[in-house]
Amino acid sequence: MVLLCGGLVFAQQTPEEQDSIKTGFSLGTIKMANPNSIVSKYTYDPILDRYIYTEKIGNFNINYPLILTRKEFEQLIIQENLKEYYKQKIDAAAGQKEGTEEEQKNLLPEFYVNSGFFETLFGGNTIEVIPQGSVEIDLGVLFSRQDNPSFSPRNRTNFTFDFDQRISLSMLGKVGTRLQVTANYDTESTFDFQNLVKLEYTPTEDDIVRKIEVGNVNMPLNSSLITGAQSLFGVKTQLQFGKTTVTAVFSEQQSQSRSVVAQGGGTLEEFEFFARDYDENRHFFLAQYFRENYDEALLQYPFINTNVQITRIEVWVTNRNNQTQNVRNVVAFQDLGESERIGLNNPPPGFVNFPGALPKNNNNDLDPTNIGGPGSVLTDAVRDITTVEPNGVTVPVNEGFDYGKLESARKLIEGQDYILNTQLGYISLNQRLLNDEVLAVAFQYTFGGEVFQVGEFANDGVDATGVSTGANGNQQINNNSLILKMLKSAVTAVEQPIWDLMMKNIYDTGAFQLEREDFRLNIFYTEASPVNYILPVENTTFPPFENNTPLDTSDDTAINETPLIRLFHLDRLNFNNDPQQNGDGFFDYVPGITVITQNGKIIFTKAEPFGRYLFDVLDDDGNPNNNENEYEQDIYTNPNQEKYVYDLLYKSTKTQALDEAEKNKFQIKGRFKSSGGDGIPIGAFNVPRGSVRVTAGGRVLVEGIDYQVNYQLGRVQILDEALKASNTPINVSVENNAVFGQQTRRFTGLNVEHQFNENFVLGATLLNLNERPITQKANFNSEPINNTIFGLNGNFSTEVPFLTRLVNKLPNIDTDVPSNLSVRGEFAYLAPGAPKGTDFNGEATAYIDDFEGTQGAIDLLSPLSWFLASRPAELPPNIPGNSDNGIESGYGRAFLNWYTIDPIFYGSQRPGGISDDDISNLYTRRVFIEEIFPQVDIVQGNTSVINTLDLAYYPSERGPYNFDPNATDDTLNPSNSWAGITRQITSTDFEQANVEFIEFWVQDPFLDNPANTGGKLTINLGNISEDILRDGKKQYENGLPEDGDISILNPTVYGGVVPQNQSLIYTFGTTGQERTNQDVGYDGYDDAEERVLFPAEFSNFEDPAKD
Repeated sequence: MVLLCGGLVFAQQTPEEQDSIKTGFSLGTIKMANPNSIVSKYTYDPILDRYIYTEKIGNFNINYPLILTRKEFEQLIIQENLKEYYKQKIDAAAGQKEGTEEEQKNLLPEFYVNSGFFETLFGGNTIEVIPQGSVEIDLGVLFSRQDNPSFSPRNRTNFTFDFDQRISLSMLGKVGTRLQVTANYDTESTFDFQNLVKLEYTPTEDDIVRKIEVGNVNMPLNSSLITGAQSLFGVKTQLQFGKTTVTAVFSEQQSQSRSVVAQGGGTLEEFEFFARDYDENRHFFLAQYFRENYDEALLQYPFINTNVQITRIEVWVTNRNNQTQNVRNVVAFQDLGESERIGLNNPPPGFVNFPGALPKNNNNDLDPTNIGGPGSVLTDAVRDITTVEPNGVTVPVNEGFDYGKLESARKLIEGQDYILNTQLGYISLNQRLLNDEVLAVAFQYTFGGEVFQVGEFANDGVDATGVSTGANGNQQINNNSLILKMLKSAVTAVEQPIWDLMMKNIYDTGAFQLEREDFRLNIFYTEASPVNYILPVENTTFPPFENNTPLDTSDDTAINETPLIRLFHLDRLNFNNDPQQNGDGFFDYVPGITVITQNGKIIFTKAEPFGRYLFDVLDDDGNPNNNENEYEQDIYTNPNQEKYVYDLLYKSTKTQALDEAEKNKFQIKGRFKSSGGDGIPIGAFNVPRGSVRVTAGGRVLVEGIDYQVNYQLGRVQILDEALKASNTPINVSVENNAVFGQQTRRFTGLNVEHQFNENFVLGATLLNLNERPITQKANFNSEPINNTIFGLNGNFSTEVPFLTRLVNKLPNIDTDVPSNLSVRGEFAYLAPGAPKGTDFNGEATAYIDDFEGTQGAIDLLSPLSWFLASRPAELPPNIPGNSDNGIESGYGRAFLNWYTIDPIFYGSQRPGGISDDDISNLYTRRVFIEEIFPQVDIVQGNTSVINTLDLAYYPSERGPYNFDPNATDDTLNPSNSWAGITRQITSTDFEQANVEFIEFWVQDPFLDNPANTGGKLTINLGNISEDILRDGKKQYENGLPEDGDISILNPTVYGGVVPQNQSLIYTFGTTGQERTNQDVGYDGYDDAEERVLFPAEFSNFEDPAKD
């Protein structure tokens, strides 16, 4: 064996001898880190103009040299520098290296500009950008599928990308030492004004240009007459010429100024409204008795002249929010408990048992304690809301007028949902009712030690549900209704007695938790100018005041000399609420009588202050017994009554009362102090810093000393306790960032100050605010402005040592604090104007109403809102059937389709089998706007197509639920058939909505057959019955048994079946066979059951009911 050994000896190289350039990749076959003995370096060969990379041990090359051009070498150096830079930043972010604190400061490198001009201009050669923030991106996919038959097949599935990004970034840029850029951006900012950007250039102290700002700037002014602005976006510059400083700004104002007045720690808010603005559909008398005795009970307030004390009440309303607890079926009658004013058109003889009696159940034959008893007009069927009419009441009644019924009515909670006045007999709801909602009550009260009751309480023994045996021997669940007193119906009928139960003498101030302190209220008559009295019509005189009103007054007081606040019986007490002759001139603040403190309501002590009460005050016929008849018949005895009495306000709706707008001149004005939370609320949030200015009695307060501001919440807290205790009015003015402003405001300003010396400063200011009008027609009360204000101000202050010496001459006083004398003067002139864009014939013009945007439309085209209609009450006599007799109600119904042709059929994605001829037919083609409205200009980007509601009527084909024995061949006589669809209109008060007409365009269906005799199109508006099968039952298919077993359900008079449970929700289940078993149609049967249960003549049809 021969063993060969070899060895190499190398000299060690110092680090200084090594090349610091790293290539980043291996150039040979050595895979491990090179030892210090291997020297790697680049050398430049000027002859070849190449860079040569070599690796040597001593003088021996251990690898082939790498030859690079100049460009290749530079690229290699850049790559290595970038790699090393990012490695340092990663190490710095992770804190894995020494000195990482300095590395973490800057994410981006500092740039150096080698330019002398650059350095002269910006005061340095560096550009530094310091960003901070985060960027987050969420990417996902949303896929949904809804097997809803009301959707078209292509709309039942939906596939979209879910992309969400969140950027929160703040950046500070510095160019040299003079230019600085600041920017904040956050995609989750609530408002745009929270994203700020500002460029600021600050030269040296000796330059004329002291500062230039671009972006978010401000314009503060040292003046009390002229206020600057804080939230501006534009250009601002500050110049200095010796002792003169000039500040100019050209910008767009992004804020609005407002001011509030506070006193004693609260904010003073003003309110005003007219007689017509009473708080409707919220306050209700419990019975006619309480309304008729209301004026008499409050004649000598604060003493309430009544022996009534309501001890118990339950209030029920329409269940709009699908509440499932504290719900009952109720049937409410307007005449329940009444003995005088009866709403029934033809009450039977002896209907009223105790005329003129107190409200109680047995006052008339609607007594719920005597249902089915002798003399009662109620039968046991009244307990079921589906059989109230005609079986539940033996006399003719009309729903919405004589009674109302509610399924799953919601019970209100006293103190939470309403307030009860136990002596005057009325309730005040916290939430206003809609016009089509029903309000009903049951109440119990004591009078002279005796207990009386009206209506039924939920625990009076009337079970909510009961079980009985039906005609087929099956047990059925009965939902029993409570019998209540109706205070408000779903139908507005001013001629009914129930209309007077709604109180029209309560007004809303918009306040919560009213306080007596600093509360003021007065009544004015606004004719030429507001005055707090009324004058007689020319050539007439008022009657003696004391003869027509029981108010405390002196004998020589005349009506025209009486303040309206006392004329309307709201001032008969002094500050301590003690009676005082002629009052004290102020509104009598009496909780529960003249005010409702909890929700800020003002109450008149007369049920009809501007109607019947004023009619009696101005009556001069000398016979007060005739007043009631004269008032009801609109008989005025003198011109003063005709001018001032606003009786239509109480005899009709508020909308109708506008017909006598000339009488709506009594105005209620006042103020209240709102307090709550910590400090004075200024009605704004995210207030710009420095924009709040506070004065007290004309003295400007200092922030941080006299007050502090929470700019986020918009509250000012007064720190000076003596100032709060002094009750001095405090004025807080603030700039509120325009959150939803659409109007552009251009703010231009120039402020010049010359400082003669350290004691004397003189300044001049010129500001202009120009609002760009949104349209060329400026609306009244929102006119754009172009105002200019000019002002001068001067300030002189100096120390006065002799005053200090004089003070020190006083006994026991020795002070070293110098005395100061300050003199300040200001002058300002405002030149109001308007932008030229609103000029008309060279003059600024405001439009009270241009009558172009006053027409609104209720769209009726959507086919998804239309449903099968019930049989009309009046059909031609030749049409078979009977609208009141179950299955015959469907006789004569023909087949009708209603739809809108999907736009997909007119595009490139048209399904197969549909030709151009199919969609070009007269009744399938598109209808363009210019065909019907050729004068309308279509805005670019808007559709030029009118969506149509297509009706396909087949009068010869049998329609749904038509089991006429004469239509067994599925055909009808076209002249003896009908069909209909119905829908809901969300506007429940056509009078208030000012609905005047129905506009529709109909394409002639007989263009292809001009000889056709045609048909009849009828449109009915109002209360439309939804009882399609005429069985008096409510059908909701998702209430049918989920397993499809309907054997437990009893058939209706029509022959169908309906659910036994209450309807709470209206959606089908999505699991198992629930949808198949329940989605069977209005009769509750599937096709197989219809063949068995309905007339045998239709047993051979695949779908007998055609549903």
